Parts: sequence; C-alpha cells; structure tokens
Amino acid sequence: MAKDALKKIFCASCSPEQPKYVKDGKFKICSSLAKRVRPTCFDDCGMVRVAERGNLCAGDDVIVPSKYWSKCPAGNTANWEEDGAIGWGGDCQEWDEAQGAAGVSKCCAGETEAACASVTFNLTSDGSQIVATAAPYSCTGFWKFINDDTGAKPPFLDDFEIDIVKCDPNDADYDGTMCSTICYTGASTRAAVSWLITLTVTLTAMAVAMSA
Repeated sequence: MAKDALKKIFCASCSPEQPKYVKDGKFKICSSLAKRVRPTCFDDCGMVRVAERGNLCAGDDVIVPSKYWSKCPAGNTANWEEDGAIGWGGDCQEWDEAQGAAGVSKCCAGETEAACASVTFNLTSDGSQIVATAAPYSCTGFWKFINDDTGAKPPFLDDFEIDIVKCDPNDADYDGTMCSTICYTGASTRAAVSWLITLTVTLTAMAVAMSA
C-alpha cells in the first residue's frame, strides 16, 4: 500500500543500511519503492503539506497531492523558485533560461541517466553557472514529492538530493539485479533485523534494571 511505502521512505535515514546508498551528495531510492508513493495514491484523503519543516512559523497547508506535485511533460521545470527559495510543487510550465538563472532545473521524462544524458541546461548554482543534466524521473510527481522537504523527503536527509534509480522486478525490462545492492528498497535485511532485535533487548534490559 502507498502509506506503507511512504512509511519506509520516511524511515530511510534510520536504516542501518542507509550509508551505503549515499553517494555524491545523493541518497539513492529504488524506483520499485518510489513509484508506490505516486501523489495520485493520496488524492482521495488529501494530505497536509508539512510547510513548517525547517520553518516553524509557516504552518501546514492542506493540498490535493497530484495537483501540487504534478506529472509534467518533458522539458518542463522540475521545481520552481520563489523569493530565492526552491520549491517542488505547482503547475507545469516550460523551462527557460531565466528559470535556470534562478536555480530552477529542467525535468526529464526518462528513467535512466543514459536516457536523460542529452537533457542538459544552464543552471546557476551557488552563484556560478553550470551545465547540468536533468535527473531521471524528474518530470514525475513522485520524484518531486520525494525530493520536497515539505512532502515525502526523509527527515535528516534534508541536505541530500533524492536520486531515483531504475530497479523494479515488475518492469518488463528488469535485468535481474538485486535492487538492494544499488538502492534503498525499504526492505529489512537480516543485519537490520538483527540490529533491531539487539537494540530492543538492550533497551528492555535497561528498563528492567531501572525499575528494579
């Protein structure tokens, strides 16, 4: 279910496996997990956008997820800029050079780095202009949702971009790669289960000792 997948994404930073999926300032999540939190999955009940995350005075905004984190055509913007801050929701709009100068990225409808290699654009980052390459899946609503600090982005990973890696056993072109070796799937490994059991036993022993 979508809510279970969302829970796994929120818990990503607490996974003992988390460090192995961090590379070049990005945290890698498998497409098999990311696609399960398509914003349309939450439309029937709506969602409260956690706008106060990192800004306690901002409050919460109730939204229709698929209208806020929209799936857009190739070549549109992947995010938007307002008053110097980069956001992830809003209507679809064509990317242009002025937006690139403001730090806004262009989106790619492809699912792999190879498919997006030709989607390049000028982007101003940290005061310098660079030639950037659009991220895979960045035209999708779930990519925006997972990268949004006020959406599904895992707590404590605020400084990392979320990179969605194509790996899904349900895909017609799945090549047999064990997804957990290259990206976060949300599944517990034996090591993680062992770690959790050890932690539980330790905390239980401490509680018993304190109550004695």
